[in-house]
Amino acid sequence: LIPNLEVFCAELAQLPLRFHPGECYKYSFGMDVIGRVLEIVSGMPLDRFLRTRILEPMGMRDTTFFLTPDQARRRLTGFYVAKPCSKDRVSKLPNSFSMKRRDGQRPETSAWVAGRTASVLAGGGIMGSFAGGLVSSLRDQALFCNAIVNLGYALTTGRRVLQEGTVRAMCKNWLRLKSVTTEKCLDGWYNDPSCERLGWCPLGFCEGSSLFMGGVGSWSINLRSKTVVISLANSWCEHDIHGWDDKVDELEGAVKCAEKSFKMGRQHDSGSKRGHRGEASGSLKGGQAKRRRKA
Repeated sequence: LIPNLEVFCAELAQLPLRFHPGECYKYSFGMDVIGRVLEIVSGMPLDRFLRTRILEPMGMRDTTFFLTPDQARRRLTGFYVAKPCSKDRVSKLPNSFSMKRRDGQRPETSAWVAGRTASVLAGGGIMGSFAGGLVSSLRDQALFCNAIVNLGYALTTGRRVLQEGTVRAMCKNWLRLKSVTTEKCLDGWYNDPSCERLGWCPLGFCEGSSLFMGGVGSWSINLRSKTVVISLANSWCEHDIHGWDDKVDELEGAVKCAEKSFKMGRQHDSGSKRGHRGEASGSLKGGQAKRRRKA
């Protein structure tokens, strides 16, 4: 039995590396190891460090590694997996589903209830995926994302949690840093067609001024427009769905569509104003020319 993050990382250190850092991108226990690094540097267990240095200063009162059975009964939503029951005759895509709860049959039997969770405080790697690590709320995720948008300043508590330079460093593409990798086309990342334009940063995926991280739930941040989008779904379907339209049925897609329409509207209004000014200017010059000829 591995009782904590310290023992877990000590056991992990006995295994040979699959590849050296910077040679390839692959899901791993890397973030869990960073969690242990934080414990060593701070001299605190990971949960206490996060609570005192990040969560409380940002006002994130709902985010924790463990819930009591009573908290689970009052606040915890179930997590369901959708299984197709039938398909559309034309598209051949699923159009009806049955739902099965995966996070315990009752809230108090959830994997996040104290005594039922893994004893190792997962730092965010693949250990305990969907069955451990931090559990949070929509409110807390909004507070976190807004602190990033405001470059480390938490508006709710009026405290600076991170320095501006730290946030800027966290938001840029680390795959372009020579200190991270010298590979121009990193194996495991750029050979995935969906990642051709994406970069990676400590907060997740990055593309231009946008950041994104998610799986079943997700959040995205546009640093330029200061837009935050958060989606915490309590169901998951791994199949394409008949009639699904990203611009309508997906929150992220709907927001992007709205932003595009808004920008086009502003450009149209700006163009119309320039046209009116040009017409007024032309009329003025014509009038002046006529008066000169009469004189």
